[in-house]
Amino acid sequence: MDLKEIALHLQDFRNVYVTGNPAMLRSRTDFLDIFSAYGLAADMSVSKKTGLLIVCSDPMQKKIDRAAALNIPIISEQQWFELMPELEALGMWNGKPIPFADDNGIYRFDVGGVG
Repeated sequence: MDLKEIALHLQDFRNVYVTGNPAMLRSRTDFLDIFSAYGLAADMSVSKKTGLLIVCSDPMQKKIDRAAALNIPIISEQQWFELMPELEALGMWNGKPIPFADDNGIYRFDVGGVG
């Protein structure tokens, strides 16, 4: 699936699972904030209801294998940030602050113009 197809898929399957340690965010909690801004929820496990698996550094291979067995789209952390404009184009962004990349490539939240 390309990113546009994944975005369409997430309209129906709004649960996302993250495996590994984020490199582009401060913590996994930042993912929860981002998911909320797009009407998505974090899954507690990989299941047939999971819409997407995001793979960060040092992921659990069994989560990747399970997602592959269930034909769940699998993308990298970087691809997630490339997917965000596709989600916005589908009207999935609810107006909550979303992150931006600073000069070091670290994503931060812009709240009222102050990062």
